[in-house]
Amino acid sequence: AGRLYCKVLPVRVVSVEAEEGGKLFVTGQGEAGANVRLYLNDTFIAPGVAGPDGKITFSIQRGVMAGDYRVRLEEVGGGGGAGSTRAEV
Repeated sequence: AGRLYCKVLPVRVVSVEAEEGGKLFVTGQGEAGANVRLYLNDTFIAPGVAGPDGKITFSIQRGVMAGDYRVRLEEVGGGGGAGSTRAEV
């Protein structure tokens, strides 16, 4: 019997942009329909779902203070457990 292999594309951070007034915009790429979580400095910020083209966008409109941050995207498995892939910048 043959085996079927599925290639899982890792989630990746495409861009991070900060604006005055505490705005933050993060874009990423992953598997179409993937559940992805945004973290800043290991703090969960928001959930999202990748579109049919695998693109995902997070738009934080206020509250992000000036400073240095680690931005992480984590793809979450269907059961809501630990991430199957992650990317951090």
